[in-house]
Amino acid sequence: MSTPLANEKKRYIAGLDGLRALAIIAVIAYHLDIPRISGGFLGVDIFFVLSGYLVTNLLIERRRDRQRLDLSDFWVRRFRRLFPALIVMLMVVVAWATLFDHSMLQSLRGDVGSAMVYANNWRLIFHQVSYFEQYSTPAPLIHLWSLSVEGQFYIIWPLLLTLGLRFTPKRIQMVLITLSLALASMLTMILLYQPGSDPSRVYYGTDTRVFALLIGATLALMLPSQGMITNPSRRTRLSCEWIGWLGLAAIVALLLQANEFDDFLYRGGFMLAAISTAMVIIALIHPFTWISKLFSLKSLRWIGMRSYGIYLWHYPIIVLSKPTVNTGAYNWKLALTQVTASVILAAMSYKYVEEPIRRGQLSTALKQIKKFTWNRQQLSVKQWTISSLSAIIIILFVSGMILHIPATASMAREVVSVPALAQPDSKQGGDQPVPPKKPDQGDTNASHGTDGTPISAEKEKTRDGDSTTVNTNPGSGPKAEDMTTKQEAGSPAAQPKASKESGKSSQASKPVKSSKSDWGNVTAIGDSVMLDGGPYLEELLPGIQVDAEIGRQMSSGSKLLTQLQKRRKLGDTVVIGLGTNGVFNKKQLENCLGSLKNVKHIVLINTRVPRKWESQVNKLLADISANLSGITLVNWYSASENHDEYFAKDGVHLTKEGSQAYAQLIAKTLSSIEK
Repeated sequence: MSTPLANEKKRYIAGLDGLRALAIIAVIAYHLDIPRISGGFLGVDIFFVLSGYLVTNLLIERRRDRQRLDLSDFWVRRFRRLFPALIVMLMVVVAWATLFDHSMLQSLRGDVGSAMVYANNWRLIFHQVSYFEQYSTPAPLIHLWSLSVEGQFYIIWPLLLTLGLRFTPKRIQMVLITLSLALASMLTMILLYQPGSDPSRVYYGTDTRVFALLIGATLALMLPSQGMITNPSRRTRLSCEWIGWLGLAAIVALLLQANEFDDFLYRGGFMLAAISTAMVIIALIHPFTWISKLFSLKSLRWIGMRSYGIYLWHYPIIVLSKPTVNTGAYNWKLALTQVTASVILAAMSYKYVEEPIRRGQLSTALKQIKKFTWNRQQLSVKQWTISSLSAIIIILFVSGMILHIPATASMAREVVSVPALAQPDSKQGGDQPVPPKKPDQGDTNASHGTDGTPISAEKEKTRDGDSTTVNTNPGSGPKAEDMTTKQEAGSPAAQPKASKESGKSSQASKPVKSSKSDWGNVTAIGDSVMLDGGPYLEELLPGIQVDAEIGRQMSSGSKLLTQLQKRRKLGDTVVIGLGTNGVFNKKQLENCLGSLKNVKHIVLINTRVPRKWESQVNKLLADISANLSGITLVNWYSASENHDEYFAKDGVHLTKEGSQAYAQLIAKTLSSIEK
């Protein structure tokens, strides 16, 4: 027998919906790349702790009221609450892809299937799909990993809780068991995390993230909502207030300061966020606290009650409407439009899907349909519209799921490993003709096909297993490591200025071309961006030795420079263009520069890449060049501002015009260096 809705309303804690609102606002800000909210991804951890608390609290209440736990009833209620809205969103996304982007359907099939069985996070792990990478092919369902973690918790935790409460005579014993499981999960994260590598495995994993849900469950075991204090003493009131405000202050600080590549996060930072959220919940379940009154504001409660739908819809809308190339200022109008569309769709889902099904109105409607005598004249305009749209979406969904999409070279794909960031767009080959090499120059970069597109020399693993990348200089240095990292990208105005930077604009009045004798020997080490500009550098600066490789990062670049130094093959000037493929820390950069003995001058090139780590890379390069002598910064980020035409469709690689501007900027900087 189901618990009456009236009884559920008596247990309603308004402040918890306000906390949900804070969580979804943080997550949206993170996905919108809003500057200065780099830790918005921690909103997911707030959801985890809330879910752990509410589910455990509900199970304890029902066990107390009925002297047993009806798990089948619990699972049916969870299914009715979560699954219908998820299905509607999935159908709409697949219908959109069927109409407008068939290349997306191949990966969507796996995403849809895994999301429907709440296994999306493990699918992403097994296919090595990085959460910290935005691919040239949109991945509008990658955010469902967190719902899969929660879904698995809803299935397993009630079973464990039932057994635990049955065989532990004292509640404190179950509390200790739950805390032990949470600590084991946190230790698993610490052990599996490898600094400097892509943290997606520990970020996605149920085993490494369940501690946040268990922290909420522990709190429910210790302080269930029915045990809230209604007539507190002054000491109790002050204690609850201080606990809540300290927890909120910690959450806000993490949302503003944390970034997803801080070692601190994976060595206790996520646990700190979970504990801070639990502290806020302690204050929120007591209605006498000021923080509870704050989070009970009607506007916050409205958002919180629809937070599930907003979470479902916001990411597909952002991904599918976001331009791949944007070198201008932050587009606040687009962001506002995306948020508005997300809220509208979530509100419609809440009113027409979630609430009716949760209240059992679906079965009543189905019975009425069976008895209904179909007559076009009896249907209202609203009924005709809803019926027609539903039929169209269902047809497109089925078509998209069964439509065969051949794997062709021209089809965009979702690349999973970092080296594929440097993968040339097969459609842009005609946009990047390579200047002819002189016979005595040799081909130090890549072999090219008849269309000017680099020929693939090294296959690279992809999500669908059939994509390739180019190794332009095999054997020239260590192979790039397969790792991705990212950092919140700031606005152009937020990028730091170095005291020794060059090139606010890449537009030069006349091309800079020098002879080899003008400036001595130069060695340039870079990634795929330098690979694009390499032929033009060799044309502008005869004698320059360019070693560019797709997917190269600072770690492998440092090893290569050390090898060249030992073999005495470094020039008097070394140009380093790395940062497209991942973040690096100060120690890695200092080790790289420390290997450059007997080098007269070092030139660092900052980056413009539509990835979260862009601002961190540029800030570090600016700080190093400003504080160390003999280092010059080439400000490619500023020079390429408001020049969308410099970049290919993936927003990473350069067109012919961009390659020329890139080479011209470097040549101009080198020509200005005093020898």
